[in-house]
Amino acid sequence: MAWSTRELAELTGTTVNTIRHYHRVGLLEEPDRRYNGYKQYRVRHLISLARTRRLVELGIPLARITDIDVTCPDASRELDAELRAAIEHLMRVRDDVAAVAREHAPLDTPRGFEAVARGLSAPDRAFLQVYARLAARDVLPDLLPMISAESAPLRLAFGVLPGNANEVARQRIADRIAASDANWRAVDGSEAVGHALAEARRELYNPAQQEVIARATSLRARQLSRCQFEIDEVGRGDLVDARARA
Repeated sequence: MAWSTRELAELTGTTVNTIRHYHRVGLLEEPDRRYNGYKQYRVRHLISLARTRRLVELGIPLARITDIDVTCPDASRELDAELRAAIEHLMRVRDDVAAVAREHAPLDTPRGFEAVARGLSAPDRAFLQVYARLAARDVLPDLLPMISAESAPLRLAFGVLPGNANEVARQRIADRIAASDANWRAVDGSEAVGHALAEARRELYNPAQQEVIARATSLRARQLSRCQFEIDEVGRGDLVDARARA
């Protein structure tokens, strides 16, 4: 008995186009043709197609089907490990999608930042994307509190600051950012990462915003230095008092 391409497709629950594709990639032998040019598939083609479809159902890529030894126990164990990894990946993806939906955040939000992403401007979201992709995974949690510490009015004021903003406007926003410890746009990293982030800042933010970021960084550094000096002074005073009592 012989079958046409359409009949073979219906018999095996696939499509004519799929069968043609299997011919092109060498997974299905070309059958003989009748005098009128129609293909005539035989039992060997049916077996070959059924085998291929089963392996595809198990998740084996077409490129590996001709090489796999279906009788080897190692093949099934290897496939099982790959499927477990794929399932774990899909579960993580599902959790990510659920978090994005729950917070009404943009779909491309980096993992862990869903709660703050919706309130970010387009340039801020783009900068967060770059940082989350380039920075070491263990430093990302430090960024979330900084973004959260930035109030919506302050974020808006920074976002709408024009490139030709005057000195007063620049300094006022820089003071507010430094006081809130929310200068997350100034984050840095290794030499290569720091260079990429600096380029991103130049591309995403206008000159006034870039200056505000730099000023806030300098202000915060001076504040921390002053606090440390005061702590040291208190410590020295305590030490003098302790010696006097002794």
